[in-house]
Amino acid sequence: MIRIKISRDALLARITACRPRWLANAKKRARRAVVARHVDEADGTWSAIKSVFIELQHHKCAYCESLLAQPSAGATDAMSVDYDVDHFRPKNRVAPWPTGEVLRRRAGLDYVARVRRGAKAGYARLAFDPTNFLAVCKVCNTGYKRDRFPIAGVPDTRLLDRAKLDAKERPLLFSPLG
Repeated sequence: MIRIKISRDALLARITACRPRWLANAKKRARRAVVARHVDEADGTWSAIKSVFIELQHHKCAYCESLLAQPSAGATDAMSVDYDVDHFRPKNRVAPWPTGEVLRRRAGLDYVARVRRGAKAGYARLAFDPTNFLAVCKVCNTGYKRDRFPIAGVPDTRLLDRAKLDAKERPLLFSPLG
């Protein structure tokens, strides 16, 4: 897994340089998502800053490190097709993991029962927090990670502080960003 060393402030500065109004718009959308307890999947706000993460990750998927297409001069078609902006902690719901199918296929392996919990509400509070974003390939995002976020602790979809959240949830998938 790729490691992206950047502070929150440096990340926000890059986003502001790329899209000056993005952070202000994201705050408005975040308030609406918290009130609604749901994030509109078709929002598209994430795509506006996708290039920031692609550059930080040197055109590699944050999970598998596959080298992804680089746009030709001025073109962004390859980026929009090959890359997704993944919400590290899923925005709308967290599916239980491992799934029943995985348990059947891997019969005999001992999974900690607590990891199997999902979170119906997801992390709507983090849906517009750039420290929760990664550029990933379609295979990793839609085929593997999807809306899964395995943890060994107790899910808490209300906390915003990532250090406190990590201490409470004890994620089994580590964020490469930060």
